[in-house]
Amino acid sequence: MQNKRGQINNSVEKPELFARNNLACLAASHEEYRETSSVNCKSKLSGRASALRERISKQPERDRELGGCKQFQNIFNKGQISTEYLIVISFVLFIVLTALGIALTYSSQIKDTMKFNQIESFSQKIVSQSETVFYSGYPARTTVKAYLPDGINEIRIMDYYIVFNVSTSSGNSVTAYKSNVNLTGNIRTTSGLRVIYLNATSNAVVLSD
Repeated sequence: MQNKRGQINNSVEKPELFARNNLACLAASHEEYRETSSVNCKSKLSGRASALRERISKQPERDRELGGCKQFQNIFNKGQISTEYLIVISFVLFIVLTALGIALTYSSQIKDTMKFNQIESFSQKIVSQSETVFYSGYPARTTVKAYLPDGINEIRIMDYYIVFNVSTSSGNSVTAYKSNVNLTGNIRTTSGLRVIYLNATSNAVVLSD
């Protein structure tokens, strides 16, 4: 009986011992897992912290690079705006100068045209009255009032022609006006309203002022 009880007790104690051993193993493995997890977490946190510190340390350099890029971009934009202004101003100046050149050219041409018209009117009055006086015969005489423009370099009375040497915008020009009667005498080149005296002779009309 005692042997049987001892066997029963041994058989009861062995499962309890096995359970205790299993619990101890589980506890040890859990503790090891916790330690391992803690180490892994610490290593991950340490890695993240070092990466963060590295990023923070590089931030000023990036800021400087971005600042330099922005400064360069601002300079480039200002330079582009200045270039556009210069192009616009140059174009406007070109148009203005071209318009002024054309205006001055036409103004000079108009002045020359007016000058020759006044010379023609001056000559026609003299020629017309000279023919009238000459055909009236000696000692017929008369006076002519006519405007002589400025820019007259020389006036020559050459037989049947009155020749003018005129200064124009393109240089000196010579123009002549014909009469049907012989002319002689001298006329001064003074500009303004002139009084010309016409005296008839037997073969010509004498001009004087």
